[in-house]
Amino acid sequence: MNPAADQIEAGGAFARIVQNTSPSVDAIFTGHTHQAYVYDAPVTGGSLPTRPVLQTGNYADHVGQVVLTVDDQTGNVTAHAASNLAPAAAANLALPRVAKVKTIVDAAKAQ
Repeated sequence: MNPAADQIEAGGAFARIVQNTSPSVDAIFTGHTHQAYVYDAPVTGGSLPTRPVLQTGNYADHVGQVVLTVDDQTGNVTAHAASNLAPAAAANLALPRVAKVKTIVDAAKAQ
């Protein structure tokens, strides 16, 4: 069973976010439950009948990826793909931005 689908059925904050977000929003990244899931949520009035809703787990368990295909003429999303990717086995700390993010994540985990 998909945790996101369960949350929709149960109602509450998650269901309100997914169901009441404007149809002009093409993807939703959540973080309330710290679970990892990718869910195609029904949407009425958007350019597609569903939009991806994803959560990447807890403390960078995954990296969320959403790829939107956009019509150059209309600006409408014509397709989407979403997934949770496993992070790299080891961080390349030689990259300054990676080292900076590691510092931020380590400090967050320590708290």
